[in-house]
Amino acid sequence: MQIDHLPEIYLLAMKATIEATEVILPVYEQVIEPEMKSDGSPVTKADLASSKVISNILEQTGIPILGEELEKAEYAVRSQWKENWCVDPLDGTKMFLLKNDEFSINIAHVVDGEAIFGIISSPIQREMIIGGEGFGAFFVRFSDMDSPEKW
Repeated sequence: MQIDHLPEIYLLAMKATIEATEVILPVYEQVIEPEMKSDGSPVTKADLASSKVISNILEQTGIPILGEELEKAEYAVRSQWKENWCVDPLDGTKMFLLKNDEFSINIAHVVDGEAIFGIISSPIQREMIIGGEGFGAFFVRFSDMDSPEKW
């Protein structure tokens, strides 16, 4: 797969994943003091920093973002969206806290209620699986992003 076959918005999503990794990993190396959300689940500085990085990059697409750590738009507004990004900036916060390497960054592009593109990324392995309607699924090492001919 060559880089010129991917729509620009998906390259931005991949960039967001890589940049989010750069804010997650330093926190992972520290003693982590989570806060508790209203539903009783933990949230860390890494969740919030990753969310901020990803949303700042994806905002460039002009597509609304629905994110676990972002303020939610009212249902009346969301129900009018033709498309949106669905983001979990650090999926597996409990595993992150246990430092067992089993957490991910997840991003999906949803159109008319169906995911047409997605990324599942492992910050620890510095790898991602991307897939989308019309171009298949691919395994990408972060190091290959500088050399897309390796894809």
